[in-house]
Amino acid sequence: MRTLRILGLGTSLYEAKPIPEPDITVWGLQYVWKSHKLHRAFMMDDREWIVAKNNNLGRNIQEEINSYDFPIYTAKLWGDLDRNVEFPLEHVISCFPNLKHRVLVKTDRGEELDEIVGRYFLNTFCYMIALAIFEGYERIELYGIDMANSYNRAPTETWEDERACVAYWLGVAVGRGIEVSISRGSRMTKPIQEGNPSLYGYEVSSDLQKIRDEVLKNNDELEHKLHSGKVEKIGNDTIIDMTNKNLKLDFYRAEDWPDGIKPGDISAPKAKPYYSTNEHTEEKI
Repeated sequence: MRTLRILGLGTSLYEAKPIPEPDITVWGLQYVWKSHKLHRAFMMDDREWIVAKNNNLGRNIQEEINSYDFPIYTAKLWGDLDRNVEFPLEHVISCFPNLKHRVLVKTDRGEELDEIVGRYFLNTFCYMIALAIFEGYERIELYGIDMANSYNRAPTETWEDERACVAYWLGVAVGRGIEVSISRGSRMTKPIQEGNPSLYGYEVSSDLQKIRDEVLKNNDELEHKLHSGKVEKIGNDTIIDMTNKNLKLDFYRAEDWPDGIKPGDISAPKAKPYYSTNEHTEEKI
C-alpha cells in the first residue's frame, strides 16, 4: 500500500518517528526538517513574507533550505532555491471538477453568474492532501496537523476556516477510497474539546450533560412563571400566562404610550387601552 505521512508543526508531530519506515514517504511543512527526515517539504506562503519573517538575527532561510537534499514545493518559484518545485495547482484542481463555485463574471451583456471549478485551499495542509490524492497514494497518515485550541486561546475565524478546509480534503480522500490515519493528539475529525462525544445520539459527555441540565432548569423556571399569573420580561421576550382566566391584559398603541413607557411594556396605569380582553369580554375601546 502506497503510504504517505504528512507532518505539521502541532504537538502530535512527536508521535511520528524521526526516521520513517523504508516503505513510507514523508512530506512536511516548513521547519519540520529540523526534527524529522523528509522526502519533500512544502512552504506555500509567499516568498516575501517567509523571508521577512525568518531572515533576522543572522539567519538566512534560503541557505537553510538549500542545505537539505529534498525538493521544496512553493506556490511560485523563488529563484534562489536549489531544489525548488512549483506546486502544480492547475493539474491538481483539474482532478476535482465536482466542486463548483458560482461567481460573477463580466460579459458583453454585463455581469452574469457562472460556475467555476472550486478553488478551496486555505492552508498548506490542504494543498498537500490534494496533491497526495492526485498522485495516487492509498494511505495518508497525519501527524502534527492538530488544529487544536492551543493554550486555551479562542479560535479565530481564519483558524476555523482552515480546520474546515482540512476536514473537507480529508473527506475527499476518504471518498476516493484512501485510508486516512490521524494522530492521537490531533483534533481533526474529532471534537475540538477532547472527551466530547463523537457519535451524536449515542454518547453524552459531562459537558453536554451540563448544557442539557441548564436547558431543563430554564424550562422548569419558565413553566413556573407561565403558570404564576404574572407577566415577566425575559431578555427581549414578554412572557404572559394566558392560562390564567382571571388575568386581564391591556394593549396600547405606540402613540398612546405615556412618558416613561418603553416598547415592549404591555400595561401602564395612565395609558388608555385601545383593546381589552379577559375571560368574559372582548371589546375595542
